[in-house]
Amino acid sequence: LLYCVYPTKSTANMTIRITPATRSTTLSCCYCKAGNLFLRCCLLLLVVVILFESTTLPGDRYLKEYVITNEIYSFLEPTGLNVSDVKHVLHDLVVDRKNSQLTVIIASIDARRSEAVQGAVNTASKHPWVQKIIVIWNTPNEMPDKVRRLNTSKANVEVIQRQNSSLNNRYGPNLPVHTGAVMILDDDIEINNATITCALNMYRADPLRIHSFGDGRHVSRTAYIVDNKKPNFLLPRMIFDKSFLDAYYQQEYAKVREYVDTQKAHCDDIAFASIVTRLTGKPMVKFDSWMRTNDTLSSAGLTGSPSRFKDRKECSRDILDMLNWTLPPVEYRKCFVETKNVKKTKNVKKTKNHKRLK
Repeated sequence: LLYCVYPTKSTANMTIRITPATRSTTLSCCYCKAGNLFLRCCLLLLVVVILFESTTLPGDRYLKEYVITNEIYSFLEPTGLNVSDVKHVLHDLVVDRKNSQLTVIIASIDARRSEAVQGAVNTASKHPWVQKIIVIWNTPNEMPDKVRRLNTSKANVEVIQRQNSSLNNRYGPNLPVHTGAVMILDDDIEINNATITCALNMYRADPLRIHSFGDGRHVSRTAYIVDNKKPNFLLPRMIFDKSFLDAYYQQEYAKVREYVDTQKAHCDDIAFASIVTRLTGKPMVKFDSWMRTNDTLSSAGLTGSPSRFKDRKECSRDILDMLNWTLPPVEYRKCFVETKNVKKTKNVKKTKNHKRLK
């Protein structure tokens, strides 16, 4: 380092001697000073790089590139972890996500919502891209017959009962998920076949995002408000990569998950979105697709609490503080459904192989 920044007389007056076989020539090289300066700059740059790599503080983030199925995705990794530590986060990305099928997860604790859960299961089970539907009966209380019968009614449905009512259970890394794509649905909404098709196409186009067709919210340390114009958070009607389940359950975020279980609003969705967007550096993506919410069922649950927005504001502040993070603004994308064997006709000007969902 001293050599790089402190000039010496010997180096300033450096000469180069060239002695061919037939004669001896001494060159007082006019380029020696420039060459010496270049050498000093190179060494100084090397020193800076070494110092930077060795003094990176915990909590900083740096860019790593992973080559996955012939595609390069930029992935942000906390510097406290080395590559081997985060393999569990990215191990599933070696699968070709462009052909990924889907696992649907629905958690419920309310027997009054059994019919809505059954309706969502019936729709999803008929879709050719849905490999499995996991219904989590998220309480030790007795399981309703309608939910229990789902275990035998469809070959691709599995009902799991948990002994605690934690909403973190729907992100459990030990769930029997064997697909790249995961869709989480609330137990009070209705979807159709096109909803699933649209969602999976969005995921396949960009697997390192949380995609959602839920309503928008603005979440910050000082606010939690309905905002469908410039939101930075979307309600959990979402599809994302299975690796994010592992990411959410890293030991680093144990306190966040514990807070979700103990705070009144149980803001698992805000915690999950905050952790994933912080890890990837990429905002949530909003796309429009058909869904219908059962307002009667919603008002009887957490959503119907008189202090709901106050409690959500509190948990938004606390979770973002714990993560030292600000959710980035949501991006908007159009949803397309691919169609095969589209014939060209005189009346059709567009020849693209897809059509937009209305």
